[in-house]
Amino acid sequence: MRELGESDQIELPVPIEAAELSADATEVVGFYRATSEIYICDIDALRCQSIEVDGEPLTGFNPSWSPDEREIYFLQFQDAGGCCTLWRVDRDGNNLVEIAVLADFETANSFYIVATDGGVIYNHVDRSTEEIWLAVIED
Repeated sequence: MRELGESDQIELPVPIEAAELSADATEVVGFYRATSEIYICDIDALRCQSIEVDGEPLTGFNPSWSPDEREIYFLQFQDAGGCCTLWRVDRDGNNLVEIAVLADFETANSFYIVATDGGVIYNHVDRSTEEIWLAVIED
């Protein structure tokens, strides 16, 4: 476990956003806004590696670990410009799979969570009601 304090601050070589810490606190997954590349960073080694698919950097945003941390879930804008499509890829860039189109997903007001059983839960904003709707996506 790391103690938070002034002396414990580190600077990763890539300014990633939407970072999610691994369960053992040794890695983070995040994306670099300028290029939309998704990175896995080793905290102790201060090293970041972009995920590549067929030799090209994988792009997307808001990446999240799978329950066993062998895969990464992430979002991409749809070809028609809408938001968003949820994808999954192995951390080494293999087995890229489209999971679902998240209807009415808004990047500022919506979220998704990968549950411990591997299901995906997401919300979207429905401005016509005060209710919050959640949908569970199973492979």
